[in-house]
Amino acid sequence: MPKPPPPAADPFGIVLRSVRVLVGVVLGAAFLSGGELNGRVPDAAAEEVKAESARELTQAEIEARLADPRGPLSAFVKCIEHSVLSGRTDAAEKLVDRDGILARATRTVSFKGDKAVRELFCDSTKRAWEERGLTRDYAGTRFMYLRPRTLGGRAGLLFRSSSQKGAVNYVLFNVTEPKPGDFRVSDMFVVGINEYLSDTLGRTWVNVAAGLLGNDALSIKEVNPEYVACINAVAEMSRQLQNGDAEAVLEGARLLPESVQKARTVLLMRIEAGERISLKERDAAYAAWLEVYPNEMELPLKFVHFYRDHRRWDDAERVLRGLMEKLGEDSMLKMELGTVLFRKEAERKLAVKAGLSIR
Repeated sequence: MPKPPPPAADPFGIVLRSVRVLVGVVLGAAFLSGGELNGRVPDAAAEEVKAESARELTQAEIEARLADPRGPLSAFVKCIEHSVLSGRTDAAEKLVDRDGILARATRTVSFKGDKAVRELFCDSTKRAWEERGLTRDYAGTRFMYLRPRTLGGRAGLLFRSSSQKGAVNYVLFNVTEPKPGDFRVSDMFVVGINEYLSDTLGRTWVNVAAGLLGNDALSIKEVNPEYVACINAVAEMSRQLQNGDAEAVLEGARLLPESVQKARTVLLMRIEAGERISLKERDAAYAAWLEVYPNEMELPLKFVHFYRDHRRWDDAERVLRGLMEKLGEDSMLKMELGTVLFRKEAERKLAVKAGLSIR
């Protein structure tokens, strides 16, 4: 079967890295199952993160600080740009508050005796970050600051990543100021997957905790007991994807219960595996995604490429205009929209000349 062309955007680096964290946590969780893990106590953790998140700069505060081109926030932006663009991301990595991201990710569930599990989760996550970092997916690309923006109710610094191969993504860095003039990245919103990094990690944390809590986990919002029961199988799929065995990933997905097949992490792995195998498998993966997430803005950059490949110009235009409204005007999005409109009009003229109709 023919393989699909390379995607124009690759938003999966952070997602698959978080699934690698799941592998490490699952391997260690078996040794912790004898602890005292009953009784949820979420309030303290939630209040702690609430207080922390209140220190994120608002869009108005960001704009005010950036008004001084020689000010510390302007220098912070330039440091991130230069570090990522150069491919040597150590300087950018030092500006990321990893502990803050993990605190937010694990705030949803807290329980008696959770210290060992939480430490295991955080240590596994940090090891994954040591291997790849949080900004390394964008290393060597043209990483350009665009503007302050508010996404998902949280303000930050919007950057665009574009590579020589045509891959494009956007990421919002939320910012705190622990000391006057000293800024840190407190979270990251990856536009390609329409999600904050802390939320991506949070799903893994909730399911790991649920696996240890047993019946008490049923009271945790959004926990799927079938997913928890299959967490080792999902971790194995992640290993297979990392090892390049896309066929095994798809076979593993087919063996999962229906509700687990619809899990966001599983669907993302299925899309990536399908894109490596054939157009048929890719299209089936996107169809499965749309059944669960009918709003294309949940995976906007991928759907622009998908619709363009299928010459669904109206659909591609709709998603692009939605992105421009969400992110603000951007030269790369304008160029892509121009290409879509040009090809749409060219096909319309050919269809008219042939006496055919076109979508």
